[in-house]
Amino acid sequence: MPSPSEQTLLVTGANSFVAGPIVKLALEKGYHVRGTVRSEASTAKLRATFADYGSKLSFAIVPDMTWIESYEAAFAGVAAPITGVINVAAKFALKVEDNTRDLLNPAIGGATAILEAAKRYGPDVRRIVNTSSIACILDLSQGLRPGYTYTEKDWNPVTYEQAATADTVTAYCASKALAEKAMWWWMAAEKPSFTLATTQPTWVFGPHVGGLSGTAHLNTSSQTLFRLLDAETVPHTDFAAFRRHPGASEPPPVGNPGAGQSEKVYQVDGSKAERILGIKYIPLNESMRDSFAQFLEAEKRTRTDSS
Repeated sequence: MPSPSEQTLLVTGANSFVAGPIVKLALEKGYHVRGTVRSEASTAKLRATFADYGSKLSFAIVPDMTWIESYEAAFAGVAAPITGVINVAAKFALKVEDNTRDLLNPAIGGATAILEAAKRYGPDVRRIVNTSSIACILDLSQGLRPGYTYTEKDWNPVTYEQAATADTVTAYCASKALAEKAMWWWMAAEKPSFTLATTQPTWVFGPHVGGLSGTAHLNTSSQTLFRLLDAETVPHTDFAAFRRHPGASEPPPVGNPGAGQSEKVYQVDGSKAERILGIKYIPLNESMRDSFAQFLEAEKRTRTDSS
């Protein structure tokens, strides 16, 4: 097997919050990384963050992830063969006019496009890893489902036809399941030379790779945390309480531990990922501490720059 320095990993949506740590880890392990982004402007922060790696990190512009041909450049001109694809890019939208046009078809089309592109343009690809979402496995009709544990064996049961006329949240969740099912159907029909693996993360928290220049345009999960800093009450969410950071001028609102629905909600079993990948999940309080430290530093920098 070739060493990491003799391989390139293709990471789609490389400028996203979730992709940042993936790019960082791959470069640290010695891989070349080719990242796809929607525009050249999206590469600026990544180029600065990973400047020490020089040509080990390169980019390709993929303006439409549902268009197979747009990936041709992503697989071309790399210093080492692309042996793996980590598909992080995905459209996230909860305000749409047409579920079919704006959610379902883009999700399904984007999921199968990366597979077809790898088959067409990536002769050395051995594995594709797709980042999906817990929305792929949840059955929203069951509500909070106390006492039930979701695993990778569960599927969101909403059909394409049902999702087309459902509320946007239901349609979005269904789109994640329909997209992944389409990937497995494609694999069974096409029988490519590479394998497919998928992950279904829940909320993804933690600090941003490369830091934050400000807090005005945070990703969804970070924005959810940041809003707690000046919130009057703890909103109804599915994550736990956290410690006050010593740099905060005011503590976050105090909830009522153990009350309400905090102990009456479904559980998720992510042990398979720990077992196969040999990882340990970062504790929630550590993720909260690191996230808020970064928020506070960004706010301090913003105040200093504006004074």
